[in-house]
This record gives sequence, structure tokens and C-alpha cells, in this order.
Amino acid sequence: MTSPHYYRSNTGFEAKEIIFMWRLSFSLGNTLKYICRAGLKTEGQDDDLRKAIDYVREEISHVERISSGQIIFPTEPYSIVWGSDQDAFTDCDPYEIARAWNFTDDLRYVLQYILEASCCRRCGDYEGSLKALRALEKILVLRREKP
Repeated sequence: MTSPHYYRSNTGFEAKEIIFMWRLSFSLGNTLKYICRAGLKTEGQDDDLRKAIDYVREEISHVERISSGQIIFPTEPYSIVWGSDQDAFTDCDPYEIARAWNFTDDLRYVLQYILEASCCRRCGDYEGSLKALRALEKILVLRREKP
């Protein structure tokens, strides 16, 4: 199946491959997808960045439910499916992806925060998601302030 150009398959770092490699949740995967394609599929970046923000908020809500005990992860199936090789989890450097996608520093940091959020979500920590949310909101504010 051929992927559209806005998922950056021509860079060697297609969005869906990064999502699988980093083992992102549904919400974080969609966050990455919308950041990846921001401004490439539609006229403006703002709509895609707003969608990314919505998905980060959804992730934070989900992780809050995990930390409060409303959602319980089974431990065995997870370790069987993913294995114990945690090095493979972070083999693809967010900085390398950001360079290939020609991202500005602010979006490069968002990629780093998404990876951090993915690594910490199972223990109920959503600091990486909060950082990604703040960074995306700041990007939108700065875009509005530019003449």
C-alpha cells in the first residue's frame, strides 16, 4: 500500500512506522500523525496542530484513569506481545526524525515529549504528555502573534 506524501514516506521515517516503533498508544499515535502532516495535507498547519492537542488531552485523561485505578493493564500479555527488549523501543531518535521531516526546534521537542510520554504512561505518569500539550499550545499562540 502506498502512503500519501503528507505522511513523509519519502524521508525514510513514515509516521506509521514511527508509531509502531515507539509503540505509541492510539492517542499518542494520532498526535504524531497530525504533527507529521501539519500543513502538508490541508492549507494551514493550525487545524492539524489543534487535532494533535485534542489527542494529547485524550492521552492525559486516559493516563489519569490508569493512575487512579479505573483502568488496569494486564502485565503478562503486554510482556509477551512486546517482549523484554526495551532498547528496540527507542531505537529511532526523535532528533533524527525531526531533521528528516525538516521540523523546527519547537516541533522536535514535541516529538521527544511524545516518546517520553509513551515510555512512562504504563506507570501512570503523564508528564511527557503535559509537556507535549504545553509545547503545541505555545506553537499555536506564537503562530497567531506573527504578522
